[in-house]
Amino acid sequence: MKEYGIKEQEAWILGGSSGLGLRLALEATRRNIVPVVFGRNVNDQKRLVDLSDRESVLALCRSIRNLQEQELRRVLYFVWNASVFEERPLWNMDDLGAMVAINILNPTTIVQALVEAKEKIGSPFHLVTIASRAAWKAWPDQAVYCGSKAFQAQFSRALARELERDLKGSRVTIVMPGGIKTNIFNRTSIDPSRFMDPEVVAEMIWHEVLEQQRVCDWFNVLQQDGQPTVSRDNFVPELAYEQLPRRTIV
Repeated sequence: MKEYGIKEQEAWILGGSSGLGLRLALEATRRNIVPVVFGRNVNDQKRLVDLSDRESVLALCRSIRNLQEQELRRVLYFVWNASVFEERPLWNMDDLGAMVAINILNPTTIVQALVEAKEKIGSPFHLVTIASRAAWKAWPDQAVYCGSKAFQAQFSRALARELERDLKGSRVTIVMPGGIKTNIFNRTSIDPSRFMDPEVVAEMIWHEVLEQQRVCDWFNVLQQDGQPTVSRDNFVPELAYEQLPRRTIV
């Protein structure tokens, strides 16, 4: 997508300094889209945001609302990639609130600020939500993480309906990838050595995003015969338990 009169397209990437986010930023550059990375490990103070710090998030939201119209019009893509992962039983989680803040509350607040600013000037944009197959598949010791990814996916689907009505020309893409080789699995029991290459996944995601015609599209990126593959199969909740022991609930 490209607005009339805008020569420079920007992709704002929330969580783009490492892992898949970094590869999405590099792939954006390859496709002549300017990546603007937001996170804790960036050099530009204007892009510095700590999703565990509510005041830091609110400061970014204020700056978004104060952007000049031409600056806002350059923002054609917003990639919601940042999240944290903790693998432990719910009763033994260190900080439940931190994961909810980082994975749900604070990114949603930033999206809200951008939608508000864009709506005021009638400037469409494309939201790219990097959720996870954890949005539909359940694992023990990952209840909050799975729940947060389900929130991302369903929030984005519902927001697409609002954007279709209120901000014509906008698009929403929801990506639900399987395991990717990133540092999110550090300090867990999970071995990511056989997971997907983030560079390959990033290339696939941008291809799908740039080819999208529908207002809202969602797809999985899963390994098939050892290769990352785009799948648009709809996974019903029952499949979430396919690898878990079944028991009768009374």
